[in-house]
Amino acid sequence: MVNKDTLPTPSPIVPKKTCFVIGPIGNADSDTRRNANNLFLGLVKPAVETCGIEFDLIRADQMTDPGSITEQVINAVLDADLVVADLSERNPNAFYELGIRHVVRKPVIHLIGIGSDIPFDNKDYRTIAFDPLNLDALQATQVELCAHIETIFKAGYKVSNPVTLALGAKALRLTGDPKDKIIADLVEQVRSISVRIEEIENTSEHSRALQRMAEQLPIPDSNRFGHAKISVGHAIPLKHQRLIDALMGKDKK
Repeated sequence: MVNKDTLPTPSPIVPKKTCFVIGPIGNADSDTRRNANNLFLGLVKPAVETCGIEFDLIRADQMTDPGSITEQVINAVLDADLVVADLSERNPNAFYELGIRHVVRKPVIHLIGIGSDIPFDNKDYRTIAFDPLNLDALQATQVELCAHIETIFKAGYKVSNPVTLALGAKALRLTGDPKDKIIADLVEQVRSISVRIEEIENTSEHSRALQRMAEQLPIPDSNRFGHAKISVGHAIPLKHQRLIDALMGKDKK
């Protein structure tokens, strides 16, 4: 007879966690679909596979169960252990789903494609920028995404998003303690300053991008066109100079 006391204790089966990816998907063969696939296969999938946590990874267009796709998506947003949200292109469906996730105060990681602007309400929350067309850059971004995932699933992690911040500030104001109200006001001021700094940085980057574009403009034949010097040292037609000055905020009118 086999002595049951000598049998090895089976290891407990740890269920996989679920990671739901939201963002613009687009029609088949569209640029949006290509970018979504590059993000899913070139960034999110490798990152979750290397971070030491087993995930079932899913996107809305991969759901095959019969019934309402809207209901299935909302349930996935509500129930997933982790949501990865692509804020690129300001897709309305993606932001609707992101808002639901924020309200239930569960972990979410914000991503955004290079060249897209982070919406105002999310500007002061850490967002990972990625380039869907640069596979080498995607591989480098995997490390950053993996680090975020590992942080989220460490003991003691607390979710922070615009909803949790607003509710926290409201709770402080409702205590009736003047000190709590001061803290709530300071939190809001810090948030406003952070948003303003982000706007200034974006404006500066926009100006630098325009300057780089100006450097690539062809130098015209000075015998055929009037020209003026711009800060980058190229001679361009006056009408082009005025356009660049206007875009860069130098128009004096």
